[in-house]
This record gives sequence, structure tokens and C-alpha cells, in this order.
Amino acid sequence: MRNQNSKIEGFDNPELETLDPELIYEMDSQELLDELLKSRVSAMQDEGSHVEALLDMAVRCEQEGPDAKAEALIEWVFRLRTGRP
Repeated sequence: MRNQNSKIEGFDNPELETLDPELIYEMDSQELLDELLKSRVSAMQDEGSHVEALLDMAVRCEQEGPDAKAEALIEWVFRLRTGRP
């Protein structure tokens, strides 16, 4: 089932949706495959830049350290685990 869902997701592509439906029906299988592959490569490049942006944000957050509320929460959890009031 999971493999089928991943195959279906490959066809649920906004770039293919922008093509004229009549044009899609006129394409042969190789042309459709080429369009799908072009859109997948573009999506993977977008995903790579998104992952890099998330990684940059994570590094900045790690460098800043926890804020006061996070520190208080960590302390509260520690006290609960050790049984101190």
C-alpha cells in the first residue's frame, strides 16, 4: 500500500496540472515521462534548498541556546523526575 501511495504522489504534481489537459492526452508515454522527470528534479532541488534553510535555522537556534521559558520548563521536568518540590 505504501508503495502505491508513493507512486500516486508522483502523479500529483502541480507542474503537470499547469499543462493543458488536451496536450497531456496528446503526449505519448515518453513525453509524459519526460515532463514528470523534469518536474521531479525541480521539486528535489526545491526540497534541497528548503532543507538547507531549515538546517541554518536549527544551527542559529542551537547557538542562541534555550530561552527563559524553556529553561524553566527543563528545570520543572527535572524536579518532577527527581521528586523535589
